[in-house]
Amino acid sequence: MFNVYERAKQSQVFSESRLLFRVLAEALKDLAQRNEVINVEKTPFGMRYVIDGKINTPNQRNPFIRTVWFIEHEQTIPIFVTAYPHQE
Repeated sequence: MFNVYERAKQSQVFSESRLLFRVLAEALKDLAQRNEVINVEKTPFGMRYVIDGKINTPNQRNPFIRTVWFIEHEQTIPIFVTAYPHQE
């Protein structure tokens, strides 16, 4: 059983995690809007898009990454799939 202090600590960690998730999501959207699509692939399920660029980070390191996005058939909203470090 958790005491009040442990519950407060968990709540704070959860709140910080949600904030960091929002920061990351906004940085990924910004990267996608600022950079050109470098590869498009038609799949049986929709279109896959690859976008490379520097992602803005709170510590200003701004690494160069590759992102992959997907738009399902008859949809217009891209879905973020993955991101990973990549060479410029």
